Amino acid sequence: DDCGNTGAKAVTFTLTDVGGGRTELQLRQHGGHLSDDGYEEAKEGTAGFLDVLARRRRAFGSDHPATLVALNNLSGLYHAQERHEDSLRLDREILEARRRTLGEDHPQTIDALNNLAYSLTALKRHDEAKAVLEHAVRLGEMVWGVNHPQYGLLLHTRGELAGRRETWNAPKWTCIVRSSRAGKGPPRE
Repeated sequence: DDCGNTGAKAVTFTLTDVGGGRTELQLRQHGGHLSDDGYEEAKEGTAGFLDVLARRRRAFGSDHPATLVALNNLSGLYHAQERHEDSLRLDREILEARRRTLGEDHPQTIDALNNLAYSLTALKRHDEAKAVLEHAVRLGEMVWGVNHPQYGLLLHTRGELAGRRETWNAPKWTCIVRSSRAGKGPPRE
């Protein structure tokens, strides 16, 4: 349909408007949630992601939040497919759009910095990744404070990229970061 619902072989892509300008993409395979490794089986589904992105660009424009979510999801798929140059290109595009429309210190811009750091690391551009992530951590502390789960996620990412586990204790929050994501990129919007 015009909202971008599409399918590919054993993988189903479902877009759901969750309100507030946000759309959730669900990937399902054989009735279960598609795992990180399941992206390998979704390679042929790239056309579905591209179709969603094209529809959203036509309907909303390139900088609309729904379009950027579709672009982010495509970047995540490329990352899982080890198409890291493509993922990096999209992550840069997303970051620039977020900066342009939301500002440098917006939570979604900080998330985009986090994703960019992962893409740079996948390409073994560690010095660039470290600089990007340190900037994200500084912004995260300023925007969220040190007791917020998103800040904890940034510290987790920094530890992953440095090859160590960073601990983060927030007494009022529970932050669960699946260790199975190691090396597979950050959780995407």
